[in-house]
Amino acid sequence: MAATAGLAGAALVTLLGCTLRIERLGAADAGRDTGAAGRRIFAFWHGELLPLAWAYRRRDICVLVSRHRDGECAARILKRLGFHTARGSTSDAGREGAFQMCASLRNGQDAAVAPDGPTGPRRRVQPGIVYMAQRTGAALVPTACEAERWLVLNTWDRFQVPLPFSRVVVASHAPIRVPRCLSASEIESCRVRLEKALEEAHEKALDAVRPEQTSRVLMEG
Repeated sequence: MAATAGLAGAALVTLLGCTLRIERLGAADAGRDTGAAGRRIFAFWHGELLPLAWAYRRRDICVLVSRHRDGECAARILKRLGFHTARGSTSDAGREGAFQMCASLRNGQDAAVAPDGPTGPRRRVQPGIVYMAQRTGAALVPTACEAERWLVLNTWDRFQVPLPFSRVVVASHAPIRVPRCLSASEIESCRVRLEKALEEAHEKALDAVRPEQTSRVLMEG
């Protein structure tokens, strides 16, 4: 069942993605020279996964995917789009997923993490991503996107699906480097700094699509 859903989901994402007009702002596509050995951890809000997965497909990126029931389907879709996946969370004791991510970074791959996943709170960074950057020396790259026309689902993360033929702006903040040795208060400062940078990236993308942006909310039955 998951295999079929993954195949169908990847086909739908590809059909939709081929119609989108992707524009990039900021350092999201900067050269791999922002962290130790050029490694990067792209941070993004959970609800923006779909358009970002299309924009960054087939770039040898490892994505952290939850172990929740819907995570299996998401992992299969991402693999078909050319991503590697690790299963875990930034908020629980899912050390296995974090270890896999760190191993991928040490092997020279970039990584991508939604630090408010897998169940929220929405747009609040969990500290796991900061620990990951601290231990690997990779630079955090806050990344956000906005489309001129969205379908917004009534889920905890307000999952966003750009409508066909929409203009999608992908914006990023300057990379954030996390020192190796940090106190608990300094880790919290880095967490807050990343959260603020993600919101700034989001505002940059939103400003680029105003005033043409419209959205529609699909309510659950």
